[in-house]
Amino acid sequence: MDGRTHLALRFLEDHPDESARLLESLAPDAAAALLAHSPPGLAADVLRRLVPSFGVSCLERLPRERSAAVVEALPLGGAAGLLRRIDAERRAELLRDLTESTATALGRLLAYPEDSAGGRMDPRVFTLPEDIRVADAVERLRARPEYAMYYLYVVDREQRLKGVLNYRDLLLARDDATLVSVMRSPVVQLPATASGEALLGAPAWRVYLALPVVDPDGILVGVVRTESLRDLEWSRRAPAPGPGSRLAGAVWRGVSDLLGGGRGEGRG
Repeated sequence: MDGRTHLALRFLEDHPDESARLLESLAPDAAAALLAHSPPGLAADVLRRLVPSFGVSCLERLPRERSAAVVEALPLGGAAGLLRRIDAERRAELLRDLTESTATALGRLLAYPEDSAGGRMDPRVFTLPEDIRVADAVERLRARPEYAMYYLYVVDREQRLKGVLNYRDLLLARDDATLVSVMRSPVVQLPATASGEALLGAPAWRVYLALPVVDPDGILVGVVRTESLRDLEWSRRAPAPGPGSRLAGAVWRGVSDLLGGGRGEGRG
């Protein structure tokens, strides 16, 4: 890696919001070339901050293997937002390059509108059947803790949402008690089709860090977390230039000159 690329990557890492705005001043080919040199996590962090149409232009220009690695590093909601804007053939190709779990989760998200609860949810939600004992629930949680972030959702054998537990509820319950006897019910939930004020303005966000999402049959299909809403709210407004934007802009113009990037045509 040469010095100018190292300088550009350091700028991306230190100023992600400013970098997203300034990256859009490059032609998509030049912007994609820089992102191709970035670690997937860094490229994903910048890519999700770009104007969607420009972000798609960059993603489409990345080498196939690199584009899959970047999508894997994106939040699911951000990845789905970009994939919705890619033509169907390229989208199918990219989904085939992803891990099975990511491809399956994205497929579920893409079935719903982008600004709906179903489109912003994480479908990889940890669930527990209502008819098992507390001791069995604890063992399942220990075996697969990766998706049990805030709350533990209890479902029946048809996967309909029936109740919720927090970790304290589980730890204080008797080992031989069934979950249906210790869970809390009814559960505040979001319809998968909820959008706009029904999603962002739901009063339950004042109390909960995450809300379960159900389909018309009451089947639990995922969970929307507050960080997903922050991404949605951020995407609706352009980031305001920070107090150091003039200095950052001057540094970026120097980097842009070194990279030979022209004005971008993909903004909007």
